[in-house]
Amino acid sequence: MVILGCSSTRSTKRIWDAVPSDTSLAVRFQLATLLPKDTIPDFYLKAQFYKDLAPLSTLLGEEEQKQPILAVLQSNTPELFNWLFITTNSENEDLLNSIPNQNFRRSILEGVQVFESKEFTIAFHKGLLLLAPHRFQVERAIKQLNQPNTSWLKNRRFQKLLQEEDTRFTLYAYPANSPILLSSFLSPDGVRQLSQFSQLEEWWLWKLNQVKNGWNLV
Repeated sequence: MVILGCSSTRSTKRIWDAVPSDTSLAVRFQLATLLPKDTIPDFYLKAQFYKDLAPLSTLLGEEEQKQPILAVLQSNTPELFNWLFITTNSENEDLLNSIPNQNFRRSILEGVQVFESKEFTIAFHKGLLLLAPHRFQVERAIKQLNQPNTSWLKNRRFQKLLQEEDTRFTLYAYPANSPILLSSFLSPDGVRQLSQFSQLEEWWLWKLNQVKNGWNLV
């Protein structure tokens, strides 16, 4: 199942408004400049990344593929790691027509109307398009959007970090939340060993240039 949500556009930095507060790893990129899966080397959950991204590639037009996209790594069970995708988009249910052979069932999620099929769940909310393989991922993003006072954009240090953004493939890590992400499959001893990361309460940023034989760290 894939879940998608969408809302109105302002600054592209608003994509961070939907990033859950317990996030530890995110990637910023553009579909227009993302190299095909078979032309870049392996990275953590690479296959899952491209699989989860496929529906978004179908939905976005040529101009929209030039907009920044955030991919947020999330886990719900020890065996389940997937990516939540966030980008700006106008509220437009006509997007659903670009997905072939889908019969959608309507429901309400956190006060937001969503459209569900066996393969996708789609919702439109506050100028942001949200896409994920599982309902809980989009639900958490919608909850975060409904709590603007807890947005990462309220953090001054983080705002300063965003000033360094550009169109390159960019990796963001927040080590303090790593135990939260990993605790679902680590033993209690393993979680305790990771507790030292809880002191690293700052985002780290790496810019990468994609090339055919790998990435160049900037």
